[in-house]
Amino acid sequence: MRPIKKDSLAKRLADQLEQDILQGIWKDQLPGRSVMAQHYEVSVKTYLAALAILQAAGHISATTRGRPFQILTKADSQARSQQQHNLIIIHTSRAPLTAEHASLLHEIQTYWESHAGTATKVALDYKNLGNADKRIAEIIHRHSADAAVLLNAPLAISGECYQRIPTFQIGGLKPDTPKLSTVGCGFAEEIERFARLLIQWGHRRILIPVYDETSHPICLSGLQAAYDDSPPPEDIELLLPVFFSSHPDAWKKFWKDTLSSLEPTAVIVMDDVRLLSLYSFCQQAGIRIPRDLSVILFSYNPKLEWISPRPTMGVIPTQKMLAQFKHWFETHYKPLGSKTFPLDHLWGESISKI
Repeated sequence: MRPIKKDSLAKRLADQLEQDILQGIWKDQLPGRSVMAQHYEVSVKTYLAALAILQAAGHISATTRGRPFQILTKADSQARSQQQHNLIIIHTSRAPLTAEHASLLHEIQTYWESHAGTATKVALDYKNLGNADKRIAEIIHRHSADAAVLLNAPLAISGECYQRIPTFQIGGLKPDTPKLSTVGCGFAEEIERFARLLIQWGHRRILIPVYDETSHPICLSGLQAAYDDSPPPEDIELLLPVFFSSHPDAWKKFWKDTLSSLEPTAVIVMDDVRLLSLYSFCQQAGIRIPRDLSVILFSYNPKLEWISPRPTMGVIPTQKMLAQFKHWFETHYKPLGSKTFPLDHLWGESISKI
């Protein structure tokens, strides 16, 4: 037979395997992975990635380790559709989940497990993915996944997921495709709303520490839009430093260096870690919130209503997002397009006019 080129994608191998199955070359069950990889002259990893595609399409059955894959007839596929389905919930491992995101993913997991089958959370280092194609294929294969939920995923992950299995994405960058169902809050628009309020109250230098290079241009566009006709600070890009750490001392040094060098009058932080580290530093440094520095938290945690001064927070409409996920599930993973919800604002005591 004609071998598969070594530099081809797993999708090409999956297409050829499907044709070979339809032509009766393989019947009942597929030979072992090593035999098949050698037969098609590809690596075992590429072969497993192709199997994940065939499995998601309902052409072969899930299998336990060491057992051959069963080839499904049309009747088998229909029966399988009535059996339990497996969901993978992918989120980043580089930063802790906010209270809102943790709650939303828990509700999604609970709903799926009570209506469909198993739901497994998978933490990935979004910044060090390596080969996203094979990485996602391996995860789908390992968990026998029939569908995926992605949280703030980069394009490399969402692009690979939706081509293999039905995918529901929460936040993050969205591929230009009608095959994906997405919900979000319009990150740049919400940054603009908060920044516009601060500017109206006299603030010109607004600091927004961001997670990574991917979110930097999004935050920058929102901040720039907030200045309307007035010129933004010349060093506006420096007001969006890329930084993340899980170590308190690293945050202490970051706030000390950044606040002294950039001299902002207001800060917008994205999560609990950043807020608590900023509050702690300000207390030690004698910086009074909000008299000396106004602070806004982009997310919401009910426990933070107990600290003083109570922070002004943006509340993600998680129940609306959950309702959209349930609708996606009830329509058998039919692509629903993109849905954007505005943040609700919970006003606190952490911002003031200049």
